[in-house]
Amino acid sequence: MRCRDCGAVLEEYDEETLGLAVVVLSMFIHLSPDLAAPMLLDIMQSVGSMLIPGNAAGVAKQFLRCMFHQLAPNGILPQLFQSNIKDGCFLRTLASSLIDFNELSSVAALNMLLEGLNNKKSLPAGGTMLHCLDNIATFMEALPMDSPSNLWTTICNQFQTFLAKLPSVLPLKSLLEPFSKLVSFVIQYGVFSLSYLVELCGLCHKTFNKERDKFYMSRIVVMELLQALKFKSPLPDTNLLLLVQFVCADIGTRLAESTIIQKHMISSLPGCSTSAMECMRQYMSELLDFIADMHTLTKLKSHMKACCHPLHEDTFGGNLKVGLAQVAAMEISKGNHRLDNKAVVRYLPWLYHPPSAMQQG
Repeated sequence: MRCRDCGAVLEEYDEETLGLAVVVLSMFIHLSPDLAAPMLLDIMQSVGSMLIPGNAAGVAKQFLRCMFHQLAPNGILPQLFQSNIKDGCFLRTLASSLIDFNELSSVAALNMLLEGLNNKKSLPAGGTMLHCLDNIATFMEALPMDSPSNLWTTICNQFQTFLAKLPSVLPLKSLLEPFSKLVSFVIQYGVFSLSYLVELCGLCHKTFNKERDKFYMSRIVVMELLQALKFKSPLPDTNLLLLVQFVCADIGTRLAESTIIQKHMISSLPGCSTSAMECMRQYMSELLDFIADMHTLTKLKSHMKACCHPLHEDTFGGNLKVGLAQVAAMEISKGNHRLDNKAVVRYLPWLYHPPSAMQQG
C-alpha cells in the first residue's frame, strides 16, 4: 500500500485504514471464495494478529466470526486444523473470538470440527494427523470451562468416535505404549490423582479385547511399585503409598488414613476393576521378602525421595509395610478359597516346619 500523495510505501497504518483493509478482505472471500481459498490460512493469521486493543480489533474479530460462519458448512474447520499453523497464538485468538458468538461458539466449532473429521471415510494420516492433534489441543486450552454441559456431552461422544479411529492412522503400533511411558514418568517425577489412575487402568481393562492389552496399564503401574520396592526407582513417598492403595483398591481393602491417604480420596475412587492384583500375584514372594526384611526401614530412609507431607520417615515405612501386608493377607485368604487351602503352603511354607533346637535357643 502506497501513500496517495507521494507514492511512498506505507509501513504503518491508522485504525481506519486497517479496518477498511479487513472489510475488503471480507468482501473478497465472500464474493470469490474459490480465489481466496489458497490464501485463507495466511489471511486468517494476518487478521488474527490484529486483535489488539483498538478500533481495528473489533473489525478483525467480526471478520473471523463472519468468515467461519460462512465457510463452516464447506468444511473449513477440518482443513484449518490439519494445516501447519505457524502463528502459535492464532488458535487461541480464534477461540476467544468465537466464545460469545451465538451463531458459532468456540465449543460448537470444536464439535463441528470433530463431526467433520468423523464423517470422513478415513482420517488423515502421518504428519497431517499430528498437526491436527496439536492444533486441537491448543484450541481446547482456550475454551471456556463454564459452557453448557449438553454441549460437552455431544463433544465427548464425537471424541469417542474420533479416538477409536485414531490408532489406524498414527505412526504407532498401539496407543498403549506411549501412554504407558507417560504414566511411568508421572509416577516417578510428578503428582497424580489416584482416582484418575484407577479410572484410566479400569477403562483400559474394559475397552481392550486382547488379554495383553487389557492388563497393559495396570501392569505398568504394578511394575513401578515393584521397582520402588527393590530400590531401583526412588519414587516420591506420596506416590509410593498411592501405588500400594491402587493395588489395595482392586483387591478390596484400603490403607489407614494419613496425611497422604485421606478418607475422601478413598470414597471417591471409581468402582471399576483394574486387575492390579492379577498383575501383582506372580510377584507375591518378592512382596513377602520386602515385608520380612528387617533392614527395610533403613533402606527406605536412604533411597526414598524427601517427604512431601509432614510424615515421619519411620511412620512412612510402617504405613508402607502395613499396606503391603494387607495385600498379601487378602491374596492368601482368597487364594485359600481358590486353591483348596494351598495358598499358605505356597507363600508361607515355614509355618509348617517347626524351628530347630538351635533356632529355639
